[in-house]
Amino acid sequence: MSFSPDSALLASSSEDGTLRIWDTSAKALRTELAIGDNTYSNLTSCTLGPDGTLVASGFVSDSKFRKIRLRNTGLSTMFQVPDCEFEADHIAQSLFLSPNNRFLMSYNWGLMTGADAFSDTINLWNTNGSFHTSLQLGSLMNYVPSVPITNPFSPDSTLIASVFSESGEDGIGLWSTTTGALHTWFTGDAIRVWKFRIYLSFSPNSELLAFCNDLALFVWDIVTKSLRIKFTEGYYEHLAFSHNSNFLAFSSVSGAIAIEVWNLGTGVLQAEIARHTEEDILTSISFSPNNMLLAASFFTVSSGSIISLWDALTGDLKVRVGSHTVQVDYMFLSPDDRLLISCSKADSTIRFWDVAPASQGNSYSRGPLRFLTLPPRFRLRDIRVNFKTRAITLLLQLGQTFFVQF
Repeated sequence: MSFSPDSALLASSSEDGTLRIWDTSAKALRTELAIGDNTYSNLTSCTLGPDGTLVASGFVSDSKFRKIRLRNTGLSTMFQVPDCEFEADHIAQSLFLSPNNRFLMSYNWGLMTGADAFSDTINLWNTNGSFHTSLQLGSLMNYVPSVPITNPFSPDSTLIASVFSESGEDGIGLWSTTTGALHTWFTGDAIRVWKFRIYLSFSPNSELLAFCNDLALFVWDIVTKSLRIKFTEGYYEHLAFSHNSNFLAFSSVSGAIAIEVWNLGTGVLQAEIARHTEEDILTSISFSPNNMLLAASFFTVSSGSIISLWDALTGDLKVRVGSHTVQVDYMFLSPDDRLLISCSKADSTIRFWDVAPASQGNSYSRGPLRFLTLPPRFRLRDIRVNFKTRAITLLLQLGQTFFVQF
């Protein structure tokens, strides 16, 4: 069992696969979520929708039973879909929900092609439970778990991006979610689907696509199908677009400069952020909603993670926020730039930081306002933060979902 930071909620779990959220003031059950029954007990994939209101799970018990389940988390009254369960042709090894909550995409692991082989099919389902279409690709590799593609849907939910290899040529394909047809593809000598770490990201306005690996970085204009930026010397990671789509921040693994911010309108370097020490490894970057601040987390073995806020236009340090003992995987800045929420999957901790000093010219924050630590058996898989409803949705490794108010 675990209390929320304000003691208003109590989470309890049971061996029957259910997780219950209790209101401690009303002494009543707030919500109950289940990960499944004994028939389909083996979870193959699980994902939260971008706003945390939907959760999709893939299950399999043997070659006869392959299911995908879609459930509401109970956080939304504006958008509701019926809880549903539908058959899958293959084991759903990776699932994604579109930003508009209308489509569920599954990458499939072919049962007949061997344990290490992937099918050439991406299935697209309607979230009412009906099948929508299939996208036929070549040798899919962006399914690989180590590849940090958080969501292949464009923000407007009209396109799906996939790294692929077709007839010996590696590239990035864009596919229509309406028809399933190929929209366009981008190629380049440095695009390699077999690379261990690949980053792929749409701009918030769905007009740009950024890609990087340990060989190069590309930014394409989806509307004109032209190349906007190309770097072929370096090892690049961690793509982050500003919310107005005018800037792109990314990291370089080697050298004194850890983060570069580029103006996508002019194509020139806007700002550079240096490492604190040579040992610093950037683990997460994120723009503030007003596009003026850049949150960055640096990790070292000796000192853990240090979170800082920087001026996105000048690269000047605004505030040293605080630290985690382990790597930080997620950071979320509130629309008023006063609250930062950081999360680490390694120890399943969530911390809430007062970052108002960043706008007041102070160099240090006042430390964490509060923090939440999940019990050891609750290993965190993913997290969504909704500042409008002040709700955090947590997805655990075994498929349970629960939420806390802040």
